[in-house]
Amino acid sequence: MTTRTLPRLAAPPESLLPLENGDSLTREEFERRYAVMRRLKKAELLRGVVYMPSPVRLKQHGDPQVRLVTWIGTYLLATPGLLAGDNTTVRLGPEDEPQPDVLLLIPSERGGQAVIGPVNSRVTTERRDAGFQYNASRGRDTRPGGL
Repeated sequence: MTTRTLPRLAAPPESLLPLENGDSLTREEFERRYAVMRRLKKAELLRGVVYMPSPVRLKQHGDPQVRLVTWIGTYLLATPGLLAGDNTTVRLGPEDEPQPDVLLLIPSERGGQAVIGPVNSRVTTERRDAGFQYNASRGRDTRPGGL
């Protein structure tokens, strides 16, 4: 996995189109457009398609997310060497750059496949494992024991 800092530009160039839900883009073009959209809170690239989720609800999302974060936090405290994150951009492959609500990883310096970027930046964490396969109809990783 590799990590890069993606700087936010002061003003969008005239020729750069804004991200739109459903756009088909390369990861590089997605990152260029995302970098200039200062007010955009969340956008994901899955299998080359841009997804910009709508606002979330408390009972359907907020409460379950807090419970999941609490569970992962408890596991993190009991398992030295792991890192956890919340709404962190993750680069999973050439067409996939989701921003999961919560993540748990083993950093490369501890034997894992995650490489973390610089502090105080929009960080993307890239997986070295190219076996990721996203099933858009199921909305999840299709490997056994997948995400």
